[in-house]
Amino acid sequence: MPIVWSLEYETGDRRVDSQHQHLFEYVNNLHALILTIKDGAPINKRTIEDFLFDLDTYVTVHFAYEEMCMGIRKCPLAALNKEVHAKLIAFYTDFAAKAKQDVTLEMLMTLENTLAHWLNNHICRIDISIKDAPDAGRL
Repeated sequence: MPIVWSLEYETGDRRVDSQHQHLFEYVNNLHALILTIKDGAPINKRTIEDFLFDLDTYVTVHFAYEEMCMGIRKCPLAALNKEVHAKLIAFYTDFAAKAKQDVTLEMLMTLENTLAHWLNNHICRIDISIKDAPDAGRL
């Protein structure tokens, strides 16, 4: 199911929010790809590899920026944020390695569900703490 951006996800940092919206787009693009496969289109391994590469690159840049923001603002959840990011990267790295061998519709659906759930919980529980950080107006 597509995920929809709403005000509850706003962190107070327009760059972080914009990056989060792009991450929502990645998940929604994955959802659209899954729908085409469910409708009978073959799994195009090159398309999946390109998608995974692009997502990995974007997530790496986003996590670095967000972690920098939390550090500069002295956000009390900065260390936890970094730990949770590392766990998602470990999941994603494992997924990408398996996908190089073989990728199935079920794997793609698991990736979509994991990313959608993770984004919702992570943003609402950790990332929004940016706006309440002691130095929130600093960037």
